[in-house]
Amino acid sequence: MTGRVRGRPWTSEDDVMLRDLAAAGKYVVTIAVEMNRSESVIRSRAKENDVKIAKNTRGRIKSVERGLKAKK
Repeated sequence: MTGRVRGRPWTSEDDVMLRDLAAAGKYVVTIAVEMNRSESVIRSRAKENDVKIAKNTRGRIKSVERGLKAKK
């Protein structure tokens, strides 16, 4: 199977935003929320374009940082 686009195609502006967010030290989950894309798509696109994304070494990211509502 060839590289088939399933979702929204990437624009040059999306690539710039990905590079900028990664350069700012954002984690993949934060980038995914800000770009309204899945974490796996962000990782794949970053790998394709040699973009290094910060690793979360502090443990799990809180749901608030993911843009999700906290459970009551």
